[in-house]
Amino acid sequence: MKTLLYYLIPFLFICVSCSSDDDTVFIPESDTAPQASGIGYIQTDMGTNSLYDALKTEINANTNLDVIAEIDHSLNASTAGMTLNNTRTIYFSNPSITAMLMENNMKLGLDLPLRISVYENGNKSTAIFNSSAYLDNRYALNDPSNLQLLEDTQSSVVSIAGETNVRYNNAIADPVDGITLVLSENDFDTTYDNIVQNINELTGVTIFAEIDLKANAFETGIELPPAKLIIFGNPNLGTPLMQDKPSISVDLPQKMLVYQNSLGAVNVAYNNPYYLSDRHNLGTLNNNNLATIADALSNIADAGVRVD
Repeated sequence: MKTLLYYLIPFLFICVSCSSDDDTVFIPESDTAPQASGIGYIQTDMGTNSLYDALKTEINANTNLDVIAEIDHSLNASTAGMTLNNTRTIYFSNPSITAMLMENNMKLGLDLPLRISVYENGNKSTAIFNSSAYLDNRYALNDPSNLQLLEDTQSSVVSIAGETNVRYNNAIADPVDGITLVLSENDFDTTYDNIVQNINELTGVTIFAEIDLKANAFETGIELPPAKLIIFGNPNLGTPLMQDKPSISVDLPQKMLVYQNSLGAVNVAYNNPYYLSDRHNLGTLNNNNLATIADALSNIADAGVRVD
């Protein structure tokens, strides 16, 4: 098993060292089914912890997959004095596939590593993941073979719950990819270090993981430009979003990608929170939270790209 190069902050999660196409059958959703676009999911009568543990066991049993990190959103919520139904996300990677896909579009790093979120919803447990059709639409990857391998990998993991059919919500082709891109005036290392320093100085914000995507790709024999991902969050802001629509856990915590393109330009990319709100059909009660998150992300990116 390859050892992926990443840095993890041991706070409220466990980590281990590591290594659809158009023919998809769409199945009608139940009343409790997630409504988010571009996801695959199952619903089961299994307990949420039992489902999560089964998924983790399945990932660990696959020699091509490596668990990167585990985040317990409910535990994080409790530290902020909030309650949240049992909600957990497991991050994992198949670097040989994802590195080849990143060759087509470096911004894909914003939706890596792969992850599956599991949450309690009424008397059901739901497991969701980003479908390959969604990733293809968002990043114009145009790599059917590797996208199918990605889809097969994720659907086979969630199928262990005894659900023979993984349900899919349509991945709507949208000319707006929901990614805010900021050109940096600094070199790669300065940009990245400034962002990490700024996040560490923010009250209530925790860096959960730092992942060196270039180094991980190199271990598979693929040379990518410099690219690092930061996964971070503030449960005071993220928890209300998941209380509203638990499916948004697949897009939380926040992520910020710093990468250098083939021309040497350094970019900072992050998800527009209003895009995620539309994707998961959040209610208007979270408008103030979304505005706060949007301002925070803009300020963090600005700290990285501006010349002091």
